[in-house]
Amino acid sequence: DRVTSGSGLPDDGAAELAAIPRDSGTVSVDGTESVHDGQRRVPGAFRRALDAITSLRNRGMAVGVGTQLNTLTVPTLRDLAPQLEAAGALAWQVQHTLPTGRARQSDLTLTPAQTPPLHRLLRDLAERPGLRPSLTDNVGYLTPADVYLRPPPGRQPAAPARTRAGK
Repeated sequence: DRVTSGSGLPDDGAAELAAIPRDSGTVSVDGTESVHDGQRRVPGAFRRALDAITSLRNRGMAVGVGTQLNTLTVPTLRDLAPQLEAAGALAWQVQHTLPTGRARQSDLTLTPAQTPPLHRLLRDLAERPGLRPSLTDNVGYLTPADVYLRPPPGRQPAAPARTRAGK
């Protein structure tokens, strides 16, 4: 699996990448357009990332997306999901932004108080049809979200079973 931001991956680059034998690739997309471009400090980075997803899928590669969870990206997740799906993403992994690099000097890192609302949001997104988030190793362990959002390898997260009360 290769990970790319999609920047510098013109159509011919996508063809070259897709020709290398592999099952899948991952494109980093951190929020909707203004949030993604703002974090990267590169106008147009979001569009290039979505174009990379589409271009790789059109060449037969299974493409997933990796999204950092932070104070800027979390509010965009509901709007981001259908955009990723429309671009052709087949899987969507989410992980906390770690306080390294530029994130160390910012307020991007989520606080412990922001964790329960994040888990509720992720569970809501797991109930949507189509592309749903799956957790990486630094989100949701030993919480109710873990059961619904951490699928077995190679599978999409399953929508939670509903109880008589509706949830």
